[in-house]
Amino acid sequence: QYVPAGDVSLWNILRNNVGKDLSKVSMPVQLNEPLNTLQRLCEELEYSTLLDAASRCADPCERLVCVAAFAVSAYASTYYRAGSKPFNPVLGETYECVRPDKGFRFISEQVCHHPPISACHAESDNFIFWQGEHQGLGWKNKFWGKSLEIVPVGTVNVKLFGDHFEWNKVTSCIHNILSGQRWIEHYGEVLIRNVRDSSYHCKITFCKVGRGRAPHRGGQVIHRLFGKWHEGLYRGAPPAGQCLWKPSKEPRGGVGQCCPFLLGWAFFLEGPVFYRGLDNHPLQGQTSPPPTGRPSIGDWETAPLQGQTSPPHRGWLSIGDWETAPAGRDTSHRIRISLC
Repeated sequence: QYVPAGDVSLWNILRNNVGKDLSKVSMPVQLNEPLNTLQRLCEELEYSTLLDAASRCADPCERLVCVAAFAVSAYASTYYRAGSKPFNPVLGETYECVRPDKGFRFISEQVCHHPPISACHAESDNFIFWQGEHQGLGWKNKFWGKSLEIVPVGTVNVKLFGDHFEWNKVTSCIHNILSGQRWIEHYGEVLIRNVRDSSYHCKITFCKVGRGRAPHRGGQVIHRLFGKWHEGLYRGAPPAGQCLWKPSKEPRGGVGQCCPFLLGWAFFLEGPVFYRGLDNHPLQGQTSPPPTGRPSIGDWETAPLQGQTSPPHRGWLSIGDWETAPAGRDTSHRIRISLC
């Protein structure tokens, strides 16, 4: 059963922290969603089928297009979640997720507490995905009075079909943070490059409106992509074009009844049965990693039952009850992206 969080005076908390790193500022638990950062990293694999499709493409340009669509898809779940933040993991905490239906297994770990730095790794028969190879994946955030800016530090890496793709993440900004009409935008440029072959690259520009190009090494434009990071990605010229990716619709029944709008995790884990950790579901032909003995939230349970008033016991950590976002949502701040 959803219990309203009540009024939280953000102004009293933040007025003395303008321009500071908010990762070092204690926040009320009401501002958190019932997930932590390690789980949010796993959500970026919600549309891993795009990587599966890329691994089957013999054309290097087509592989790059599929990888570009995957890079954009990682931001889709943030559209309905501007009003909350994930919990910070404790140092050494791990999270494991195995998806036999999608053919991959995933593990993430908190490798530094101050500043908060995470690392993750996923593998399947078609691709290898990881973040935080050398310096780890971290975030720098600043509060500017009415907005909160989050600047990722680190790169995303994917290996498939003999290629090694690497790209950065863009800056995210939550606006109207002191009011009830919070909205999020992502801006900046993503450069996707093939570490093993510099013949092709892709530049993705996240902006409010505009378009760009995808030049060949010699300056020739191979593909033009356009769309919105929360609605879909298309190839061609607007308004018509070939659809490369569209986000999943919000669930309306079953598990989704607990959280019709808020949590991308509900979209990712469709169905009433979740899975256990890596040791229980090794992929075919591969061995399981040894137990770490560290605190982990990789043991799944069945979905929250309707009417449940308290979270199930998890032994080490509790990530709270499911939440419900407001049914009405202002759509005037939808952000268009141009991809080049």
